[in-house]
Amino acid sequence: MRFAEELHPGLTAFNTPAAHRLTGPMDRSRFEQALRRVVQRQDALRTSVVPAPDGHGWVQRVDDASDFPLPFEDLRGIPAAKRESALAQRLQTLVDEPILAAPAPLFRCALFQTGEREHAFFFMAHHLVWDGYSFDILQREMATAYAAAMDGRDTALPALTVNHGDYAAWHNAWLQGPEADRQRAHWHERLAGVPALAPFPADLVARPGVPGRGRREPVQVPQLLTATLRDLARRHDLTLNMLVMAAYAAALANTVGQPAVAVGMPVRGRVAPALDEVIGLFVGLVPVNLDAQPALGFVAFAASLKQEVIGALAHQDLPFEQLMLQASPAQRRARLYQALFSYQDVRERTGHWGPLQQEAIALSERGLTDDLGLWLLEHDAGLQGDLVYNTHLYTADTVIAFRQRFLDMLAAVATRPDATLAELAAGAAVVAARSASRDDGDDASLLQPEQAQLAQLWASAIGIDVNDIRGSDNFFDLGGDSLLAMRVIQQAEELLGLRTEPRRYVFENLMQLATRAAPAGNAEAAESPPPPAPARGLFGRMKSLWGRRS
Repeated sequence: MRFAEELHPGLTAFNTPAAHRLTGPMDRSRFEQALRRVVQRQDALRTSVVPAPDGHGWVQRVDDASDFPLPFEDLRGIPAAKRESALAQRLQTLVDEPILAAPAPLFRCALFQTGEREHAFFFMAHHLVWDGYSFDILQREMATAYAAAMDGRDTALPALTVNHGDYAAWHNAWLQGPEADRQRAHWHERLAGVPALAPFPADLVARPGVPGRGRREPVQVPQLLTATLRDLARRHDLTLNMLVMAAYAAALANTVGQPAVAVGMPVRGRVAPALDEVIGLFVGLVPVNLDAQPALGFVAFAASLKQEVIGALAHQDLPFEQLMLQASPAQRRARLYQALFSYQDVRERTGHWGPLQQEAIALSERGLTDDLGLWLLEHDAGLQGDLVYNTHLYTADTVIAFRQRFLDMLAAVATRPDATLAELAAGAAVVAARSASRDDGDDASLLQPEQAQLAQLWASAIGIDVNDIRGSDNFFDLGGDSLLAMRVIQQAEELLGLRTEPRRYVFENLMQLATRAAPAGNAEAAESPPPPAPARGLFGRMKSLWGRRS
């Protein structure tokens, strides 16, 4: 990371920002006191990386104490209608500011007041001292420390038994030992038979030596579909993480056009329970190599992925740079994986920091560490995350189409888990192919995510190719009947969270149903006037209510 920053001054790829909306009684002095206690407890937040005394490389320096600013700005003077926009602009400015590796601390923070009982807290650390699980630790410790500060108590945080320096010393010694040699041998053998991977098809030609620019497309899997997938995973002795990764890998194989695929999987790297309390950079990365043969059933494919994941986790302690040395030169030139897949279950993250209710504020990061990667968080409300991509290689249309392919794959797996990968790929909506096959050239007819997921349910119920379904199609015109309609309505509510009145299926097309089908409680959608009836006669539609036409 330091080498990359030396090559590209001002690089923001290693910024790890987060923002929190805090609602409730805020005592700024005690909030800052709580934050300082956390910083004093965690060595990583008092660390800098400086040139070594001999001029070769860099060394870590931990200060005994750290003095850092907590800037505050009151935004209540801005009209309410413009306040959120003003906050977003300020947060974006902070996100885009690079963090120097010295002097300490390697983090930035700020506090904004947006209402009488509402604040926004920004915290961004450098990746040198931070990883994804460090967010969980910060939230836990701020919850404890602020509650104690508000009650006038000493913080209840126990003393750490180890620190990141202890881990670094152990790991450096471990790399010289027999277990590290065993893991090197494992990866040398595992990668020996893996063919060079086909890259994810690029739209643009990146300029050599120019760092990419990141952009995000949001990904959301509804709660009910997530619950269905979780139950499916449990029945087949899988985790939800594994099942979703299998769908992602299948969509990736379908996109690159070959069955050999590899997904980069971050691993926590916290080898002892005591390290679960330590902020710092522990995360590693391993490739998960898969053979997505089209004739293979999805459940069997997911089971093979499970074995690969178990094997990778049992050999996860090598730094990725050393793991790469076990691959052939041709493999290293082609990269060891085509896309990243990061998954974290955050359902146990605290929703309160003492008396403050806490929720995340979405941020837009322009830094980039991989050309393509899916970052998912498992919440009580379902799966949420982003598909992050390099705008120097891919257009938004390409990434949105891939996102849709992945989401369609998940919906298809939920309804047809015993299907083969080829059948699932044929059933998953491919926006680009559908657009090219239409002779009317109407871009407005391209299916949006909710429409494509509903189309998948229609196709599975009626027994037709999902790519033959247009937004202007009616369920009964395609061959559906009343019994199938009731089944699809139930599946759409259970899997997609879309509630629809059965009578609307008589008159409305796919686009209208998906657009107006809303989660329970959406009064606006429920009260909108019915659309004009399509061209097909009412008698024909009512007849189809009672049975499929021959």
